[in-house]
Amino acid sequence: MIAATVKRGTSSLLWSWEFDGEPLPEEGDIEIVLDFRNRPALLLRATKVEIVPFEKVSSEFAAVEGEGDLSLEFWRAEHWQFFSRECQRIGRQAVASIPLVCETFDLMVDLG
Repeated sequence: MIAATVKRGTSSLLWSWEFDGEPLPEEGDIEIVLDFRNRPALLLRATKVEIVPFEKVSSEFAAVEGEGDLSLEFWRAEHWQFFSRECQRIGRQAVASIPLVCETFDLMVDLG
């Protein structure tokens, strides 16, 4: 969906980054996305990275993430399930204010 320009954002659990000891993405970062054969498929550039409580994610960001019917309602239902499982993995409790890393990006190159 990224290559088709539908998906221009992603969200992840801040606590997971901290738990895993990984550095947070930053504006300007370039990411190589691999295909199912583990070969480079896309180059993305982060255009905005912000920490947002789950309950404060906007309908605009939900649409940018490009999933389902692009609505905030769909985004919340699907992501609540995902982030709840991720909280269990790291020994935290999912609450409405869980901090998310919300990243928007541009497609630089489609290598496919």
